[in-house]
Amino acid sequence: MTLVQLATAAFEEAGRPDPTIPHTLDAVHLAAALELGDDLESIVTYDERLAEAAQSNGILVTAPR
Repeated sequence: MTLVQLATAAFEEAGRPDPTIPHTLDAVHLAAALELGDDLESIVTYDERLAEAAQSNGILVTAPR
């Protein structure tokens, strides 16, 4: 696991209203993932709404079993 310092733009993106992401932390997680761009291999989550939002933004989603 790598810690990533988020830019202000990521928080601004997370604060944008999006009906598909109703939870604040989901928005922050998605904005952070988007900020990583091509450096991100996948996002790991069990949260179905976050997974759908990530996939709709072209992010590979992994759900551990």
